[in-house]
Amino acid sequence: MTSFPRGLWLVALSCLFASGCTTSRVVRHPQTSAIATLVKPGDVIDCTLRDGTDWKFKVVRVEPDALVGPSQRVKVQDLTYLKVRRFSLGKTLLLVAGVAIAGFGAEGVAELGALGFPATVPP
Repeated sequence: MTSFPRGLWLVALSCLFASGCTTSRVVRHPQTSAIATLVKPGDVIDCTLRDGTDWKFKVVRVEPDALVGPSQRVKVQDLTYLKVRRFSLGKTLLLVAGVAIAGFGAEGVAELGALGFPATVPP
């Protein structure tokens, strides 16, 4: 029995890590009073303004009445739709570690099975 090529494990884990664990939260008509609890610097937001303009950017700073990106400033009162995406490094690392452990464990069991382990003793 041949084992799963190690190069493919590396590719699979890299793809998994690249996708990462992100959480998304959608808010319709966000309120100015709640914006500081919803959005943090570093979050990626996708938003729609009252005039129909769509913006997607990484938040650099959260002001009491606005979200500021590298080259844009959006007033909270003008938002009709807000989607906040936040990347979680901890969740991503746990996921990658869990998949790696499961994969190597399965590979080990397959290798041991090919060698005849566990040996059965006739009654």
